[in-house]
Amino acid sequence: MIDFFNVINHKSYVVNIEHITAINNFSQIAILNNGRECPISRRFIKELTEKYKRHCRKF
Repeated sequence: MIDFFNVINHKSYVVNIEHITAINNFSQIAILNNGRECPISRRFIKELTEKYKRHCRKF
């Protein structure tokens, strides 16, 4: 099953969790496997981090 996360900030992004390679909580950015950086709002950083950790534990 593909797991998506809707990242809401001043722009809206839909991010496939499988394409996230790292999350920088300090600068609130998700780094994708193509090198792009996706800003994450303060409101959703904790939720995305937890979801990403659960995804990583599957492997």
